[in-house]
Amino acid sequence: MIVEDIKAIVRAYIEKHRMIRQSETVTLGVSGGADSVCLFLLLYEMRWELGIHLYVVTIDHGIRGEESRQDADFVERLCLRRDVPCKRVEFDVPAAAKREKRSIEETARDLRYAALETAAGQGGVIAVAHHANDNAETILFNLARGTGVRGLCGMDPVSSRGNCDLIRPLLCLTREQIEEYLLERGQGWRTDASNDALVHSRNRIRLLVVPELCKVNPRAVEHINAAAEKLRSISAREQRDGEDGVEYASGSIGLDTRRMMHMSDEERQNVIMAWLRQGLDGWRDITENHIIAVTRLLDRPDGKGIDLPHGFRVRKTRSEIILERRQEGDAEEPEILPEIPISPLRMNETVELSWGIFQFRLRVLPYSPADRYKIPRNNYAKWIDYDKIRNGLVLRARKRGDVIALLPNSGHKKFKDFCIDRKIDRQERDRIPIFADGSSVIWAVGVRNGEDYRVDMNTRRVLSIQAWNVQE
Repeated sequence: MIVEDIKAIVRAYIEKHRMIRQSETVTLGVSGGADSVCLFLLLYEMRWELGIHLYVVTIDHGIRGEESRQDADFVERLCLRRDVPCKRVEFDVPAAAKREKRSIEETARDLRYAALETAAGQGGVIAVAHHANDNAETILFNLARGTGVRGLCGMDPVSSRGNCDLIRPLLCLTREQIEEYLLERGQGWRTDASNDALVHSRNRIRLLVVPELCKVNPRAVEHINAAAEKLRSISAREQRDGEDGVEYASGSIGLDTRRMMHMSDEERQNVIMAWLRQGLDGWRDITENHIIAVTRLLDRPDGKGIDLPHGFRVRKTRSEIILERRQEGDAEEPEILPEIPISPLRMNETVELSWGIFQFRLRVLPYSPADRYKIPRNNYAKWIDYDKIRNGLVLRARKRGDVIALLPNSGHKKFKDFCIDRKIDRQERDRIPIFADGSSVIWAVGVRNGEDYRVDMNTRRVLSIQAWNVQE
């Protein structure tokens, strides 16, 4: 019964969002995990009634060695037994990430989608296996790092990726429903052990936050997705309003700002979001902070600019803001970098973070006075008294009102004044990663740590932070 119920749910969801047209070839990304195996089997069983052909792409990212190769072998056998064509693609993601100075996760995602787009071809349809739990995790992640209405909408059932349509037929199913379906069908799947590591923020949300919400209400994931569905219609309306404002842009990269002078901030942001959507391929990496920064640019002097991800810049002229690629030798504006709240860590738990050109490894360790000789003495490794953090640990750029203690029990100095005294120019200040406790600077990385958080004879737990510049 579970199998037929789930097929009915997915069939209705596909029809509701007009995901697939008759006689189309749907390119599936199948990794061998439960989600993608479920997607493959569902579309395989419904292929005649939907009138579609299937083509599978499985990717060995070169990250997990023999285990990755076995995942790809599993998918090839799955397809072979059902006479579905399968293309195997192999990448050396770690090498590509190092070469391009990007994170492994971001590099893997971009290479994966590039392979799917190539296989699908111009105007093709790509199906991926994101489900309701993935969507809830995305919404919670966006909420934690700061977002607007668009970020609270989560994933779109149908969207564009390059020159292809990207569909997500399983957004209507929870992870539990997916596994129930596979178990009733007697179908196994592959498990990626890295999904259980608490190093990445998404894993922490999946493994720690969502289960706690489900204790409050077992239907928490369903309710988060229902709210996102309602917000999606609001966001679509805002986008249409924004696109109406973009109609008076003077060109594909220039937005006429004169008629925006009398708009509210919210209306301005809608117009700017719509404008950036039209001009940027990397829209996924644009955050609410970027939108706010570009909006504020309207009130700044001519010639000022804001740098965006992937080498783009928005620059203000007398009557326009212009989206352009940064040229070699351009003076860089400070990148708008995220504010990352760091959840409380358990003893010996390790977390890795990326922020701008820096990578960090954080770990909480037990401490006794005998360990004082182990305290690191360089600019890019610090031990901090973890129990002195009162308002929650955050990694971010400097903010107005930040203060730092330069001597024990001697009051605080404005961080801005400290930087001026040290002759650190404004642009450089904006690029300093800061671990903060409210407005109190715990550690301005590579510059100075706050004396309020120094390890002393009463310390029982230390937060060890190691930093390195990925461009060096």
